[in-house]
Amino acid sequence: MEYKIIYALERISRAFKYTLNLKSLNLGLSNLQAQILLFLYSREESLRNISSISEEFQLSTATVSEAINTLKNKGLVKIEMGKDKRFRVISLTEKGSKLIEELIKWDTKIVEALNELNYEERMQLLIILMKLINSMYKRGLISLTRMCFTCAYFNFQKIYCNLLNIELKPEDLRIDCKEHSSLAR
Repeated sequence: MEYKIIYALERISRAFKYTLNLKSLNLGLSNLQAQILLFLYSREESLRNISSISEEFQLSTATVSEAINTLKNKGLVKIEMGKDKRFRVISLTEKGSKLIEELIKWDTKIVEALNELNYEERMQLLIILMKLINSMYKRGLISLTRMCFTCAYFNFQKIYCNLLNIELKPEDLRIDCKEHSSLAR
């Protein structure tokens, strides 16, 4: 049965890559450039740097730097000194912000497919995927995760966030939380 699950996940992965690649090509971007723009759009300033992007996508800093330079040459990103002067922050330009309005629609058909599942099925799927991500993280297959299951503030017994002091419903669980505090693997 494990191989059927692996095959199913691999097919879903291919569909994600194909869908993003189709949208990327239509906008004159490579898949990596599109992923970086989406990352910059959705992350706070402290994570908008080459090392965070490298870690997120499990790529060398050289590969990410090359993609960032291409995006900069296209006028889609700018590089500035951050609040912490030791780090340079990568931000979307006005042109990049306009392009992202189109790019964020890349997953429309995937969302439509997910919406064919009822609410309960979507919640079960979310929890199962979070458990799988956590298990893969523990085995070093995923380098970075900022979700509830890997957070020092998360109480597994109560499904409770000790930082926010609230019990969490499945829809409250976070996959990418800016308040995340890492647990040791």
